[in-house]
Amino acid sequence: MRLNAKLWQSVAKNYAKLLEEEDSCDVSITVGSGDDIKTFNVHSLILRTQTPYFHTAFSAQWGKKKGDKIVLSKPNVTPAIFEDILKLNAKLWQSVAKNYAKLLEEEDSCDVSITVGSGDDIKTFNVHSLILRTQTPYFHTAFSAQWGKKKGDKIVLSKPNVTPAIFEDILKFMYSSELKLDNKDVYHLLGLLSASDELILPVLSEHVQRYLAINQASWIKEHPLTTLNAAFQHESWKELQNCCVSTICKNPWMLFETTHFYHLDESILLYIIKKDELQMEESDIWYHILTWGIMQHTDLPDDLNDYTNEDFNNLKKTLSKLLPVIRFFNMSLEDFDTKVSPYRKIFPDELYEDILWHFLKPDRPKKYVSSILPKRHHPYANSNFLKIGFGTMTLLNILLKSQITGLVRSFYFSKKREYTHTYLFMYKDRNYFKAGHVTSRIDIRSIVPLYKLSRLSDVRSKHTFNDISE
Repeated sequence: MRLNAKLWQSVAKNYAKLLEEEDSCDVSITVGSGDDIKTFNVHSLILRTQTPYFHTAFSAQWGKKKGDKIVLSKPNVTPAIFEDILKLNAKLWQSVAKNYAKLLEEEDSCDVSITVGSGDDIKTFNVHSLILRTQTPYFHTAFSAQWGKKKGDKIVLSKPNVTPAIFEDILKFMYSSELKLDNKDVYHLLGLLSASDELILPVLSEHVQRYLAINQASWIKEHPLTTLNAAFQHESWKELQNCCVSTICKNPWMLFETTHFYHLDESILLYIIKKDELQMEESDIWYHILTWGIMQHTDLPDDLNDYTNEDFNNLKKTLSKLLPVIRFFNMSLEDFDTKVSPYRKIFPDELYEDILWHFLKPDRPKKYVSSILPKRHHPYANSNFLKIGFGTMTLLNILLKSQITGLVRSFYFSKKREYTHTYLFMYKDRNYFKAGHVTSRIDIRSIVPLYKLSRLSDVRSKHTFNDISE
């Protein structure tokens, strides 16, 4: 991975700050002549990596010292020109970085010893405080007079929670701003992300997240829980968080229909089901959230009829943050009646009342909710298809009884959930149904061919209305 021009500008700024830190300078160079003279306090480590001229000038053989500093005079170079030489632009830093990378091989000039890893996987790296502290405030503090611990002439530091392989990558990045990720496995990349977060290296973190999102999408699909847990443990991993959630919203089955789903943290689950882009029917979101809540309590009875008031209260507490973001108002009355109402005791009274009144009088002011969340943006949300179920449902009958509270009972189907097929009806006119209910103006002639789907994107076969009278 090579940094782009924009990121090189931020790297260059870190080194440019060194010109303002005279306390750490070990060289004094006086340039110019006559009335145009100026003395610059600089760092030998920076200058000698850029040119063999300063490498020789600052050597033990040729360098002249005055106190703790090497002193040098260049009367044939004006102060303005020498200042320009010191302030390299971002584009030039790309070639400059190769010179800094060579410093990893020069242990003689190192003033820091960092031991990383634990157990049998331990390694000590000899590095330069000047390079590391310009790249991150973490090392700027760690190497300070207040916090830095010395052993002889070197500052010593221990990082047992970072493996040698990961720290070696971090050093390559800090010295040269280059790091190849193609041959790294995902667990190494996640460890690299964690270490970059701890060491305050946002540039590295952003690039590793972007690499994961682009090049490891299939792995994320195969390991959604691992990736989600890792991404949401770190507030700054926004790019990886967005990638994971977007992938799950488009392919919810990869998480919701696995046993891993029941181990998902509540805060992550809440974040996902708040998304408008989650491509699931609301009744199925309710089913999975309910099941998730039940699985958090191993002592709940298998039969709902055996639930005690304490059982309902425990489940109510578990789902208290999740229930308000399920869009019950977008369910059909039949779905709510058959799938939700049996669990009425886990609902706040005002929320349940709001939902019931919405089916009877949608414009009635709500007590519990300030506004009704919109329908989710899945492929069939605004099409001429009306989904009857998520799973194989037996269509028992279609009743058009306009005398029932001015509405028509829409569809009756069995509660049995077998995730194998989905039925879709298409109506000639979308105006014939509203808010999940079918009006009395619809008759059987309004229904046109039915499609039986294994998944929403996979048409298996075409059936007529009579084909589903099982």
